[in-house]
Amino acid sequence: MNTTVENMLTELLPKASVQELIERYGDPYDALFNAEEAEWYDTPGMGNRGIAKLRAIKSLIKNIQNRNRKAPINVSRPKDIYKAMADMQYFETEHVRVLYLNARNHLIKFEDISIGDVTSASLDIKCIFSSAVRLKACGIVIVHNHPSGDSRPSDIDIRTTKRVVEAGQIFSIPVLDHIIIGHGEFYSMSECGQL
Repeated sequence: MNTTVENMLTELLPKASVQELIERYGDPYDALFNAEEAEWYDTPGMGNRGIAKLRAIKSLIKNIQNRNRKAPINVSRPKDIYKAMADMQYFETEHVRVLYLNARNHLIKFEDISIGDVTSASLDIKCIFSSAVRLKACGIVIVHNHPSGDSRPSDIDIRTTKRVVEAGQIFSIPVLDHIIIGHGEFYSMSECGQL
């Protein structure tokens, strides 16, 4: 459990409320982003003032994420990509995001190409490479999240990635990495020799 985040929340919101929601959801991030306002309202000491603070915290986080998205994304290291795409760790369903790169491996654009359910999202090869060709991309990086929080790839993740890599060879558009984002962690298939 992320005790630092819990401590920060208890500085801003009623301690009993934070502890109750974290106990219910098991993680301060899940409590903050997945609990409904009505659940927070029903906890001890929350009330209208607490709900106003909760909304302000969420709004601040959203504004920071939006600002980070506008900043240039460094794609030279998996860790940098993870930091730029860290908002995906809070999604309740699987999302597949593709980063399209130019000849110098600078980001041209990124797109969310698929939204699935809590355990899977489809990875449409046609969609990936039609956008890559249209954007004249010289390389791509695939990023997707695991709502379970565990960033290790499944067998399906590995098999699907191999198919995308093979398609990339046909189009002469290499897949430079496939990064899986969990809760506070990531897995790079490139770093682990799986590309």
